[in-house]
Amino acid sequence: MDTYWEHFEHGADIGVRGVAPSKQEAFAQAAVALCAVITDIEQVATEESIAVSCSAVDDELLLVEWLNTLIFEMATRRMLFARFDVEIYGQQLVATAWGEPLQRDKHQPAVEVKGATRAYGPGHADAPEALRSAGQPVLIGGSMGTASYILAGTTASEQQAFSSACHGAGRAMSRHQARRQYRGREVIDELAGRGIIIKSPSLRGVAEEAQGAYKNVAAVVDAADQSGLARKVARLEPLIVVKG
Repeated sequence: MDTYWEHFEHGADIGVRGVAPSKQEAFAQAAVALCAVITDIEQVATEESIAVSCSAVDDELLLVEWLNTLIFEMATRRMLFARFDVEIYGQQLVATAWGEPLQRDKHQPAVEVKGATRAYGPGHADAPEALRSAGQPVLIGGSMGTASYILAGTTASEQQAFSSACHGAGRAMSRHQARRQYRGREVIDELAGRGIIIKSPSLRGVAEEAQGAYKNVAAVVDAADQSGLARKVARLEPLIVVKG
């Protein structure tokens, strides 16, 4: 079997896949695919290494946890990675990731990859101390034309979803599909008629983020609340949208 990584179109933006004869190498290839979403990995020097570990109850969740862990490490260390050595012992993963600090001029990062949102319940030791009695704040952003929501983590989420919740509604169509269906200028004018101002250097970016490109955020928030993953606290209406 060949060893490689690839991207594929997915409703939530883009899918990543690692293929290899062994599970360990397939996980490593999936990690390379993740990093290749952000930048050209040929431009990432493998000069520095960090140790990474995670665990989960099955292989599918272990892959999600592995990729989420790398997203966290890249965000907090401001690094990019391009090479990985992975060992898996049962449901415990231990790895070394090689890369270098982010240099915007050199790496020209295209996107920031997002992961799951913490949803620690009231009293959890890892929740922010000032809000520990209420639970971890969970921010679920809407699209440019919809409301956003503040929720709080629940004790039930610890058992149901490893103390996590969604971070947004999720895309209903890919960015490519959105660009075919919407025009940035029309989206700006439509939202201006509703009193929402958009500032963006890219009409293409506005089209990609059109309200119709996303699922119904209110329905997603209701589902999170009704399932016990997080409880609703506040609903926020947009007035100004700034797109980078």
